Amino acid sequence: MNKKISVLAPDLSGGGGTRVYLIAQVLQQLNCQVTVYGPIFGWEIYPTPPGNKYSGGIGQRQ
Repeated sequence: MNKKISVLAPDLSGGGGTRVYLIAQVLQQLNCQVTVYGPIFGWEIYPTPPGNKYSGGIGQRQ
């Protein structure tokens, strides 16, 4: 069964983004569909995830 999971990050422009990225990768390997949500207090996602698969304006300050 493919589960949908949302992960909430405290800040995608700092260390919170790194932790959420690792958690999302593990969940994807367990065949889960993962969506990441969270604010960006800096100017961009840091560090930029490899192969940036994210869409929907993530990584852009609005």
